[in-house]
Amino acid sequence: MKTLLAALAIVSGTAAAAQNAGTASAARGAVQQTRDAIRNIERLNPQVNAVLAVDPTALDQARALDRGSHARRSFRDADPDQG
Repeated sequence: MKTLLAALAIVSGTAAAAQNAGTASAARGAVQQTRDAIRNIERLNPQVNAVLAVDPTALDQARALDRGSHARRSFRDADPDQG
């Protein structure tokens, strides 16, 4: 149970930091937020031993999200009736 709580704390702390940063966090994009989360896991997990694995495609997924977000923003910016 301690392990599960520690894992949740790592993830929750990262999510809370991103949420508290608001638009600044969104402006950083998914790739930077994913890198920050992985860095937190690497820093904290040796002490809590809570994370079994990190999805090896996490950064690829974040890049895809950033590309999609950019495409949506670009379209919305180009069309004054959108957004």
